[in-house]
Amino acid sequence: MNQPAEPMKITSPTLHATILFTIAVFSVVLVMSFIFRIEVVARGQGRVVPVDRVQVVQPEYSGRIVAIHVRNGSRVEKGDVLVELDPTDAMVELQTITEERDRLIIENARIEALLTLLAGDIQHSIAPEETQSRIEIPSDLAASPFLIRQRALLEAEIADIQASLAQIDARENALRKSEEVTKANIDRVESALKTQAERLSISERLLQQEVVPLF
Repeated sequence: MNQPAEPMKITSPTLHATILFTIAVFSVVLVMSFIFRIEVVARGQGRVVPVDRVQVVQPEYSGRIVAIHVRNGSRVEKGDVLVELDPTDAMVELQTITEERDRLIIENARIEALLTLLAGDIQHSIAPEETQSRIEIPSDLAASPFLIRQRALLEAEIADIQASLAQIDARENALRKSEEVTKANIDRVESALKTQAERLSISERLLQQEVVPLF
């Protein structure tokens, strides 16, 4: 039978010393990592941005950019044009706001004219020329097509109010006539009651005298 091989033994003192030294260095580095602060130095490209006096440049209204008058790093002053936007949308919005302002001015003038007429004598007929002259507007709005519609609306409102007042007057006259008729009927009834009272009194006197009345 074969005898089992004996384990190989390392008898070199240099190898033992190297292993012990490596373990010692690793232990020292591990302990120092818990005790001391390790700083990592990294290199790279960066950009310094100041915290103060930093302005965000952006347009007040959105739109399509048609021209850029500056480049990156250019020095600009207050009031310089940096970016030019397409003014189409802004012009459309401005026109819409202007037209709405003009309509409100004309409509306000119509309402004031109507209030003035209501405060005065509106029952009498008013000529269309007089109605048109009562709407006081700036001269630059005299050619506005909205003014024609507002004048026609004012004339229609005046006509409607006058028709309502005429109906009220007619009703008032009818009530007055009805009141006169009612008073006449009351007077007639009171006269008949008075006549009947006189006849009753005469009949009572004749009965007391034992005379038969002929009526």
